[in-house]
Amino acid sequence: MSYKKIKKGTYTLFTIPDKNEWTIVLNNSTNIWGAYDYHVEKDVARITVPVRKASTNIEALSMSFEPIEDGAKLQIGWDDQYVEVPFKKIK
Repeated sequence: MSYKKIKKGTYTLFTIPDKNEWTIVLNNSTNIWGAYDYHVEKDVARITVPVRKASTNIEALSMSFEPIEDGAKLQIGWDDQYVEVPFKKIK
């Protein structure tokens, strides 16, 4: 897997869910509500990740970070599925 270096800063996180995979987008637009002011030219990074089956039902959209060696996985889940977005510390 190739990684893209992301500068420290503030970003908006967008998701494009599909049945078997989600596209995760980091975008430079901030202080916006929803995707109404989304502009693809402000995308910083995109990654497509597979949908996974949750072991229990997730009542509300939830996000958490799970530490892993040299980084973390952002887990985003809702209902009976979730995705994992890898982040790696670059030295």
